[in-house]
Amino acid sequence: MPPPTRQYLDDRLKMKTVLMIAPYFIPRRRVGALRPFKFAVHLENFGFKPVVLTIDSGSDRCSAREEELLKKIEVIELRSVIDRTQPEKRSSMEKAPEPRHSSGLGNRFLNWIDRHTPVDTWIYFFRFRYRYILKRAREVNPDLIWATGDPWSSLWLGEKLSRVLNKPLITDFRDPWTLSGVNLRKRSPLSVRADRRVEERIIANSGKVVFTSAYTGKIYRDHYSLPEQKCEVIYNSIDSDLLPDKWEMKWESSLDPAFFNILFFGRFRRLSPVSPAISYLEKLERVSPELAAVVRLHSFGLPDQDQRQEVLNSRYRDHFVFHKPVLPEMKRDVLQKADLLLLTTHPERDGVIPAKFWDYLDSGKPILSLLHHPEVHQILSDHHAGYQPVEKRTGYDDAAKWTCRLVQNPEGSEEYTSRLSSGSAQQIYSSLNAARKLATLFNELLK
Repeated sequence: MPPPTRQYLDDRLKMKTVLMIAPYFIPRRRVGALRPFKFAVHLENFGFKPVVLTIDSGSDRCSAREEELLKKIEVIELRSVIDRTQPEKRSSMEKAPEPRHSSGLGNRFLNWIDRHTPVDTWIYFFRFRYRYILKRAREVNPDLIWATGDPWSSLWLGEKLSRVLNKPLITDFRDPWTLSGVNLRKRSPLSVRADRRVEERIIANSGKVVFTSAYTGKIYRDHYSLPEQKCEVIYNSIDSDLLPDKWEMKWESSLDPAFFNILFFGRFRRLSPVSPAISYLEKLERVSPELAAVVRLHSFGLPDQDQRQEVLNSRYRDHFVFHKPVLPEMKRDVLQKADLLLLTTHPERDGVIPAKFWDYLDSGKPILSLLHHPEVHQILSDHHAGYQPVEKRTGYDDAAKWTCRLVQNPEGSEEYTSRLSSGSAQQIYSSLNAARKLATLFNELLK
């Protein structure tokens, strides 16, 4: 590798430094790791040097493209002896981590602790390592601090460092915390009350609060009576600018063209239950038994035990196909093999735009959203990328009828046009544009 040029070194000296607190960061194979990663690799283009504070992800390894993108970024990794978000053993990158299912006395005890701990159980780890974290933060001497959650203890840590170091803070809510219809983890009444107090303090001491949807931002503005200028929306982003063609990898599996292959690019779990998909299949069978008979619904990773049981108890158990999780470089190839991409989440999380939506939008394949999210509806309409039912009461029925229309005219309809659906979206919602918007907020805080 050639030595850095004088111009490069001069530019680096002029840059402002942002300490990015992101407990989940690449190479950890969680959706929450991607958002800070996509910001970090672009911020240098806008005059900010990111230093990432994260939790070591054990045996996870970066892909070749990720290593290339992270070469110039300083990452401070904190090693944790206990990490329940990771599997006990992993010997290969070929399979992303499967969350552990709770079973046995030990796990029940850990779940009890989790339920009764204010904020989340990572807070014990951050408290234990706080002296080291503060020492490293002082060495970095950032111009400002950015923290993303969940885990919500990341926001707690960011707010604490912001006060001690007297640095401005931007908090990034990837999901709603205490104002969600369903919590990311089960909580006791005591921990719920404590969470609300901590969230209120963090928001009060933040210079800017960022949300991933305007819907969520409005909920928080109204609840906490926040001024509009304090709240910003930065969507999750399309990352095709980070994965040019030469880095793509092929998915070894193929989908049988004799079936109508619907793909849910995720795993059915408590926060993404299988029940909406089953309800949709029930309506599809009533509208078109012939089409329903040839539908295969593909997902990635074994569902949680209760979700798997719901599939087994339904009459559509043979319609579901569960694949191993795939590497990010395979994503585009996987999505291209689908006839239809399914977007769904917990019915009480309608304020959330699932991160997979942006991957779907990039693919150019038709999208069926079972959400009732105004922003998703608008984006789908603007880019002729698919369909989301307007009426909640008749949603599954309308979704089934639209699927039949799509099968009859796969190349184009009022809602979906294959030639238009991805190009403009890739520019508007690129990870580069998302990082530009974040850098603008940084500059506003530092005026």
